[in-house]
Amino acid sequence: MTLQTRKEREFRRREQDILNAALALFNRDDWQSVTVEQIAREAEIGKGTVYKHFDSKDEIYARLTLDFLQGLHDRVGRLDTALPVFEYLRAVIREIWDYHMERRDYRR
Repeated sequence: MTLQTRKEREFRRREQDILNAALALFNRDDWQSVTVEQIAREAEIGKGTVYKHFDSKDEIYARLTLDFLQGLHDRVGRLDTALPVFEYLRAVIREIWDYHMERRDYRR
């Protein structure tokens, strides 16, 4: 395991700030009209800084989607695959439902 430098940690923290700001803005009814400028303002950084991390709003949205799906995958992956098929499927459906309900901020 390599140690991250302070600069690398700050870069990752700022990237997470951008994602958190975008997620908050995408949670509104007018989520489709959110701009990179609005995301930058919400994250309290410059618009250019957003572009150091992401090429576009679509890339930010895609990253949030992938993060959500990775979490879902991890959660379902912890289920006991030795369960009988119907019990396993029932458990998978329950985990998917619970995961979605717990992360309503990702609903868009």
